[in-house]
Amino acid sequence: MKTLTLKDLELELKSLKGKTAITFHSIGDVDALASAFALKIAIKNSKVFRIDSLNSQARKVWGRLNLTLDAFPSNSLDGIDNLIFVDVSTPTLLGNMRKEVEHFKGNLIVIDHHIHNTPLHGKHYIDATKTSCSQVVHEILTALKKHEDPGISILIALGIISDTANLKSADNSTIFALGECLKNSTMELQEIYDLLDVQPDISEKIAVLEACKRAQIERIGDLVIASSQVSAYELKSAAGLISLGCDFAVVSNQKDGKLSALKSKAFALHKIHVGKLLDKFARQLHGSGGGHEIVGGANFLHGMDALTCSDKILAAVREEL
Repeated sequence: MKTLTLKDLELELKSLKGKTAITFHSIGDVDALASAFALKIAIKNSKVFRIDSLNSQARKVWGRLNLTLDAFPSNSLDGIDNLIFVDVSTPTLLGNMRKEVEHFKGNLIVIDHHIHNTPLHGKHYIDATKTSCSQVVHEILTALKKHEDPGISILIALGIISDTANLKSADNSTIFALGECLKNSTMELQEIYDLLDVQPDISEKIAVLEACKRAQIERIGDLVIASSQVSAYELKSAAGLISLGCDFAVVSNQKDGKLSALKSKAFALHKIHVGKLLDKFARQLHGSGGGHEIVGGANFLHGMDALTCSDKILAAVREEL
């Protein structure tokens, strides 16, 4: 793995030759989709591919913006000279394409804002200070002097707003980048919010309600922490617990060996970086974890490890408090 500076990456992208495939993690979200298509506009002879499916919000954006998005033919990278990943930097999130990517001999470039302990091979530009990959891509396109394109501006705005949960986790630099995008966009802010508005389906509603019903709740001083288990929608379930008043929530999925954790903005939790916490304990259990200051996720080979990691995370939170 080679770490790139912004200048290094700028030179890399300008010097690309041959066919370039741009893609993102399994079950792509709006930030991943937007980052990929915004980058495509700036790179000649490039095409965006999906590894498998998109989440419901990303599917709505894909359809409304009429974006051309195919799966890799037969999960193959044949004929691809340059492979660019956005919003992912670990092979554990590549679904059925993992082995194909790990054996890819061409030029592989990774652009991300997540912290992971099992990185992809290739050249990496990671900026964990950014609240979305779209914001990272905006910085790159600004360096390439391509950021004023109206199509790019709409995509970046969608990615930023979506990945910051409607700007709840935004910082000053996020708002500045979004302002630049809106200045060049042909869409009004409310139109962008409307495009991102997706009502949860019945299976998501049931998963979140089940997580609340099964939650193990603990009071520590004036804070409430909780853990629960579901068979799908771990992050949505953790967010549901936070919205109901929990200050820290971790939800595991034993069936798929996954978990998600989320914290509120309570001052007593300000020393806890959720992504780093998950990175630490997932690595101890031979899994992969990472994320941001307030949210993170982890994947494991064995389902029981998700439960063990959940216990370790809560123990670390208790110790910090």
